Amino acid sequence: GGGLLAGEDRLISERDDDRRPADATLRFHLHPFVKVARGETAASLLLLPPNGPPWAFTAEDGTLALEESVFHGGPDGWRPTLQLVLRHETSPLDRSPRVRWRFERRGG
Repeated sequence: GGGLLAGEDRLISERDDDRRPADATLRFHLHPFVKVARGETAASLLLLPPNGPPWAFTAEDGTLALEESVFHGGPDGWRPTLQLVLRHETSPLDRSPRVRWRFERRGG
């Protein structure tokens, strides 16, 4: 129905001598018109586009933060914006860690 986008990133080491994947940082850059509010939990944020319903971003693994970024997709050059930053620290016992996240439309 177009109201959910869920993803799962699997972390795999490229080095044969070290089977433990390195820590990872996933970044989701937002359009400058999108505002951000606190979500229902520390692992979620509410994205507020100028037109249309809000979207909840939820991280099932890792630590979620909001950081400054730049948008350079328009004809008027670079503009300041925000990015969702999801940091995941791997465990020495986990040989195939996963980072799960989702965007879910809220309301109509």
